Amino acid sequence: MSERHIVFIELYANYTQFRIIVQQALEKKQ
Repeated sequence: MSERHIVFIELYANYTQFRIIVQQALEKKQ
């Protein structure tokens, strides 16, 4: 595994977590 590959995985994990947080926030507003 190259360093670039690890960085991409970390970015993807952060993006997934961010999406979940946003989704939960939107559900609370309704």
